[in-house]
Amino acid sequence: MEENKVTVESLASALKLHQLTGDESARKRWIIIPDVNRPGLELAGFIKEDEKKRVVILGNKELSYIDTLDEKTMRKRFDVLTDGYTPCIIVSSNRHCPDILREIASSKNFPIFSSMKTSSNLVVDVVGYLEVKLAPSEQIHGCLVSIYGRGVLIIGKSGIGKSEIMLELIRHGHIMVADDAVIVSRIQNHLLGKAPEILYGMLEIRGIGILDCVKMFGAASVMPDINIDYVVELSSWESDSGERKYICDMEYYKALNIEVPLIRIPVREGRSMSTIIESAVVNFNLINMGIDSNQEFNDKVMTFIEEKEK
Repeated sequence: MEENKVTVESLASALKLHQLTGDESARKRWIIIPDVNRPGLELAGFIKEDEKKRVVILGNKELSYIDTLDEKTMRKRFDVLTDGYTPCIIVSSNRHCPDILREIASSKNFPIFSSMKTSSNLVVDVVGYLEVKLAPSEQIHGCLVSIYGRGVLIIGKSGIGKSEIMLELIRHGHIMVADDAVIVSRIQNHLLGKAPEILYGMLEIRGIGILDCVKMFGAASVMPDINIDYVVELSSWESDSGERKYICDMEYYKALNIEVPLIRIPVREGRSMSTIIESAVVNFNLINMGIDSNQEFNDKVMTFIEEKEK
């Protein structure tokens, strides 16, 4: 599992924050917790030393409380807020940063930023950005494609034809996300997949080489990321057990402790795998809507047998 890191600089750039204190080196501080701190308890004097430090947001309530403190208390509280483990402080609603806080931060080369956004909006933006950037992730060998708006991860042993199927799907109007290597991240209770930066938009076909899908099929043929809704595992026809398996006999693929519906499809010469995968996705969607063709057929067979017995 890959551990992601975020710097204060990347957060400030993404949210277009205005820097009040600290130089370039201060922007290199690491953020390791995808959460924020509204420091009411800290300003009141309750300090929990073993708590991992988060990005601090000072809003209207915190600044109003700060105005009630005397200078000695302010210096003591601000010294704690600007310690070596706090990534940065953001003052919301474009409010004035307290002069004493600014003085202490400047002496420590500690980064303070201001934002035009309200505290509630700022919390949503900061947490949303950090959850994506700090999400646990791993790299999976496979292809990821958007089929009818659903993220489908295609896996299978090397040489079984995943990239060739991807090429067919693109020609059918579906959208490629990643070929050969997929970076999968856990975002809350779902998996998000994307291509490594260097491989974005590239497709490798044996006998041809590397294809630039944007240049060949247009910008609309590629997208940067998508939630993984289904997993299709390709297997060789010879290794297949021969038993008929249906989507109603649901299996699951597990990654980063998240389970995703899985279907195994044997590959054989002459089968249109792209069409089969398209059909499997449509069938998955129907099952999610409560329409199970296999179950309906079984019910018809049982009804037919009962009527014959009568």
